[in-house]
Amino acid sequence: MLVTARFVLKGEWLLGDIDHFARGISVAYAYFYWLIQPVPHIPETIRKRFATELRGREFTNETFPHFLHSKVPTEDRAKILRMKFSTDGWIELSCVSEAMAAVEFVIGAWVSNHSKAGEMVEKIKENLRAFNHIGVEQRAALDQDTGDALKQAERLFNEAAPALGLTRKESIKILALTGNPISALRMLVTLSKACQRLASIKRSGRLDLPELAAHTVDGKR
Repeated sequence: MLVTARFVLKGEWLLGDIDHFARGISVAYAYFYWLIQPVPHIPETIRKRFATELRGREFTNETFPHFLHSKVPTEDRAKILRMKFSTDGWIELSCVSEAMAAVEFVIGAWVSNHSKAGEMVEKIKENLRAFNHIGVEQRAALDQDTGDALKQAERLFNEAAPALGLTRKESIKILALTGNPISALRMLVTLSKACQRLASIKRSGRLDLPELAAHTVDGKR
């Protein structure tokens, strides 16, 4: 469902803050838009990119989420409707409510638990450096070292995902789309970077999020 989401801007904003806001929303929304879609409704080209783009790199850059955003149907893309730059100002976006609510929820996790979330991302990065030489096809025959690395990565992913604000359903979808837990960890790094940018502005008291996130019960939105 399309909704209008108003982000309230408070206090002094620098040009870099506007850049962080735009990039953070664009990256996070691109990921979550496709995560809320049933897998059969995701075009095969996008499913293939999820399975290949996040493989074989230490960390992924923002090229992939920008590709994902470009493939969101035009009517569902996050678009600026109106904005007012002043103290206080605001930016109103047209967006899919479920995707933006998920973005808001993960930002909230970073705001309320930023120390633990930051430590978790550093732990992921440390492990990815160890896994970097491993490129794994979903059904590839695994040697012992690779199999052990995948088990370790899956345990870390299952620990990290809820700490970073992801529901179990979203975690399962990430694993299904990426094809292996090492690629899934790489995706968490990129998604976390985007949400961390937005959370840092909110923690400073300069950003109010729209009230889109639903109440949660047992990790479900």
